[in-house]
Amino acid sequence: MEGVNPGRFPPSLRFGGIPPHEQNIVAGKISKTFVGRIMAGGGFLLLEEALMEWDEVYKGGRMKKVMFLLLVAMLTSSLSYAGDREYIGRYSRNPIASDSTSNPVGQYGSTVSPSSINNPVGQFGSPVSPNSARNPLATDTPKLYSQDGHYLGKVSSNTLDPDSISNPVGRYGSPVSPDSVNNPVGRYGSTVSSESANNPLATEAPNIIYEGDGD
Repeated sequence: MEGVNPGRFPPSLRFGGIPPHEQNIVAGKISKTFVGRIMAGGGFLLLEEALMEWDEVYKGGRMKKVMFLLLVAMLTSSLSYAGDREYIGRYSRNPIASDSTSNPVGQYGSTVSPSSINNPVGQFGSPVSPNSARNPLATDTPKLYSQDGHYLGKVSSNTLDPDSISNPVGRYGSPVSPDSVNNPVGRYGSTVSSESANNPLATEAPNIIYEGDGD
């Protein structure tokens, strides 16, 4: 994601007239988590949520305006990247989390939900769909992102795709890679990490996002 370019805005909108030294403070306070969640979720709901949380910290109207401009600029600059994204749950072993792929009665874990990778006749779960995590030949499958927007590969059973989490020698499928959900001692694969796909108690497991055709 490209950085925000203040030059894109007319002088009257650049940081609401805040002095340069305060601009640096504001820019430094932008949370990677907020940005990651906006990118990973690809929607205005997360943008609104981020603004609400920032408003709790900064009650002043000018500061809120600054944050609004910055967040909108970042979202707009990546519109082609996030515009067609579809959230399809968390890749998780948590059987009770509402958005877990392991919740058999949840929207993203049910075998009959169109948004579930467990639906054997659905777009994301069929063994023949080009977008399915269970098609061993598919290449346009859903992708994984951590809570802060870090890319963790494709949710796929394709063992040859270099980005697949099923490729045992790939960056995202290897049991020793720090970016793999298959690493038993890694941040995303450990049974005790709160961000791990393999922790049955985790609440911040990786997000599954379908981005449409192409990268």
